[in-house]
Amino acid sequence: MRNQPFTFTENGGATGSDRLYYLDWLRVFAIVVVFLIHCSKIFDYHTTVVFNPVRSPVLSAFREFSLLWVMPLFFILSGAAVFLSKGTDKKWEFIKSRFLRLLVPLIIIGTFIINPVYVYIERLSSGETSTGFFQWYPQFFDGMYGFGGNFAPLGQGTHLWYLEFLFIYSLILLPLFVRSKKRGTSFLSRLSMHFGKPWALFFLFLPISAFAAAFEIIGLGGVRVMGGWDPISYLLFFSYGYLIFSNARIGETISKYSPIYLAVALILTALYVDSHFGFNLKIPGVTRHDLLNNGALLPLNHSVWTVVQGFRGLLAWCWIIGLLGLGYRLMNINNKFLPYGNEAVLPFYIMHHSVIYTIGYYVIQGSGNVVSKFLLISIISFAIIVAIYAILIRRFNVLRFLFGMRIKSDKRNLQTILSVISGFFFVLVVALLVVSLKGGNLSPPPAKPGLYVNEEFGIQITFPTSMNKQGKLSSSDMLFHIKHPERTMFLKVRKNVIPADQPLDPQAGKNWIKRIMLNLGMKNPEILSTEIFTTPDGTKALYAAIKFETKTDSLVGAFTFVDKNGKRLFVAGYNDSGFEPLEQIMKSLMFE
Repeated sequence: MRNQPFTFTENGGATGSDRLYYLDWLRVFAIVVVFLIHCSKIFDYHTTVVFNPVRSPVLSAFREFSLLWVMPLFFILSGAAVFLSKGTDKKWEFIKSRFLRLLVPLIIIGTFIINPVYVYIERLSSGETSTGFFQWYPQFFDGMYGFGGNFAPLGQGTHLWYLEFLFIYSLILLPLFVRSKKRGTSFLSRLSMHFGKPWALFFLFLPISAFAAAFEIIGLGGVRVMGGWDPISYLLFFSYGYLIFSNARIGETISKYSPIYLAVALILTALYVDSHFGFNLKIPGVTRHDLLNNGALLPLNHSVWTVVQGFRGLLAWCWIIGLLGLGYRLMNINNKFLPYGNEAVLPFYIMHHSVIYTIGYYVIQGSGNVVSKFLLISIISFAIIVAIYAILIRRFNVLRFLFGMRIKSDKRNLQTILSVISGFFFVLVVALLVVSLKGGNLSPPPAKPGLYVNEEFGIQITFPTSMNKQGKLSSSDMLFHIKHPERTMFLKVRKNVIPADQPLDPQAGKNWIKRIMLNLGMKNPEILSTEIFTTPDGTKALYAAIKFETKTDSLVGAFTFVDKNGKRLFVAGYNDSGFEPLEQIMKSLMFE
């Protein structure tokens, strides 16, 4: 790379004569990988929302491999785009551009269109609703998503967290951006000149590894649910992208040594993915899935897993340097497709996950093997997204604005755009008011329930002989009324029995049951254990021990699913003084 002003901009517009086309290509490449990741997620062992009954070790390995580097690459490219644009010359102009490009689509399109579809499909898949989308839509404003409710504003619980993080990071680093531009390149030159040396560039992975391990040590490893990395690591990747393109010497070092980084990344990643799934290497604490039992999770060694997270930092950095160098060598060319594809990246990203989940929900219910279903989901979803973009979003200024794209020069559309903005912000205020005022909505007990009383622990469980309250319970739901001396609860459980040749995923069941507990408003629910067992008729079922707080004591319950015909029910409730053997629980709690 030459030591001259760069001209790449994030929104697809060039600011000079020497555009870095390979960065545009890498953005297009990255969004395709993200698309395939979310298609493969339906067949992944980790998935607990919309998933195919038969999981795929190959697609699970692809997803684990891609999550090492794809979102870090996005943040690297976003940091580079900030430096290579002229937007940071003026602070308020930069904030305005970030708001229009990131927050407008996040607040309007994300909150009121994309996120409701995502949450609806999740509720439909878990059996928590059976109504149509438009009939269910008012329930989207019931409670907060992730805390027992449905309302998911901005990027909460969805793939749009990336836009939210990018806006926050831009504000955090804005003082650095402005300071470096005011001083020309002197400030960053003094900082970045050290990283033009190969060894110094290599050791930039250390802060990433340190924070990845630290989050695991303090028990916050769950934050990696957002693209596989923690928020601090993403901030580092974003700042590294800005730093790398501030000094041509760093670019020259990347170009020269990238083949070495790429070779190291390939070798170490092959070992990591192989050991993670236990294809050939089975290392206690590293191997996380039992492939002989449908990828069931293996016991976790916290110390070993902390080291693994630090190792992932090294892998990610090697992939980043390798891909940047490879892109510069092979992809620094332009053609007619590139401007079109680069401009489509943001709208494509905003739409893709909800479209994939919607198509996937219906495809996995049909027959066919993993390969045919994966291809069908990928092809149909891609075609729908591209069609929506090409026919609607790209052509109309109002939609271009709402999806964070540059508006075509047409002053006649300005008034329409302002009206749309005002209307959506009014809807947002009303929605937030509804969320704050609206309470929970639990189904009433059945009119003529059956009854089971556990006299030893004072637990009364009622269960229905028929479904009731149209719209409350679907044909795949059962409603239990659990009465404790200090607490009364309504538990709606989905019949989710898996045929004997398709073992139930205990991790999926664990997450699913905990979500039910949270939806009921239970305080501090804890899933103590999950086990898979076979009922007398040969059906695979899941046993789970749940603990939650009451006014006087902690109550422990074991909830399982019904058999294929819905005739038998295994439910237990008892305090934390001890557990009965599983066989005794099954024998004493079998109902005809």
